[in-house]
Amino acid sequence: MKIAISGGGIAGLTAAVALHEKGHDVTVFEAAKELRVSGAGISLASNAMRALEKIGLGEQLRTYGRFLDRVMICNPEGEVLVENDSRKISGDYNVINYTIHRADLHAILLRNFPNKKIILGKKAVQTTTHGDKEVLHFSDDTREEADLILACDGIHSPLRLQFVPKSLPRYAGYTCWRGIANYFPGSMDEDAMTETWGARGRVGLVPVSGDRVYWYICLNTKMENDPIYDAWSILHLRKHFLDYHRPIDDVLKNTRPEAILKNDIFDLKPLKRFAFGKVLLMGDAAHAMTPNLGQGACQAIEDAVLLPLYLQRFPDVKEALREFEKVRVPRTARIIRTSRRFGQLAQLQHPLFSNLRNFLVRIAPERMNHRQFRFLFDVDFD
Repeated sequence: MKIAISGGGIAGLTAAVALHEKGHDVTVFEAAKELRVSGAGISLASNAMRALEKIGLGEQLRTYGRFLDRVMICNPEGEVLVENDSRKISGDYNVINYTIHRADLHAILLRNFPNKKIILGKKAVQTTTHGDKEVLHFSDDTREEADLILACDGIHSPLRLQFVPKSLPRYAGYTCWRGIANYFPGSMDEDAMTETWGARGRVGLVPVSGDRVYWYICLNTKMENDPIYDAWSILHLRKHFLDYHRPIDDVLKNTRPEAILKNDIFDLKPLKRFAFGKVLLMGDAAHAMTPNLGQGACQAIEDAVLLPLYLQRFPDVKEALREFEKVRVPRTARIIRTSRRFGQLAQLQHPLFSNLRNFLVRIAPERMNHRQFRFLFDVDFD
């Protein structure tokens, strides 16, 4: 088939690689005039790694990624409240978790899209139907005809708004700074991610390849684009978290200011449909979620790798898309809801509630922590 993809991010490029491998004629249309990758680190949990193995990218990802065998939640003094063993949680699938810099993942996907049919400066604004074809319309008044259109154009997708006009992003109530430190503290465990929960906010430290540390900080805000936090520099962040355990300050002070990103956190209320005729919403355009479970990119990758299987199984495109959404809509809706609730728990900043939460997390049985997250990895790629 001739397939047009709107969006050259992780969802769009992974779909391009997976569909090209199956012999489809794929073109990616990207609104930006150049492919510049913003962002910091990405967690590739075992479900995403299994999907990427399916399209032949596993070895490359292991080369550029870094294996993490544990995820620890700590209090501000550095005491471990709960420790999740990645091998135990995802071991049934014989694939383990990796972290990777977003730019490295993007580069791998680009290298594995052989035709490089990526057209820049093309912002898709709507679709129409012409006979048995779909037509993708761009802001420059040009158009592209295709057998199938994939809307991979992010949380603010104009194509989604065409079909679901009220599907606006919803604010999660907190803002997030992210950065990469080209420095690895000697006191930091190279095989473990830590997330620190306290009354001053939440701080995550994640080892990535090249002896670097990806970090993130989440603080509650009463409004979007809070002018106070918009004005904060790395010095403000360091001062705010000075009482938190090491090596948090060591990592922050070794981060270049230009390597820091700040974004308010949004998600989408779960949609009831992803497929509209021969147009399919994918990735953040379909199911944007808060980053609390590290599943945003993972679910986009699942979409991209599963779609060719449905197209192969069901020769009628509309039927294939309907069957695809029967599986993907409930799964991603559950993850959106779970991630939002987990974020609300992690973002408790009132000292009384924060201390109570940390106490309850500490005494929770290990098997309960494992059980509540196992569903994330339970997906069939055959």
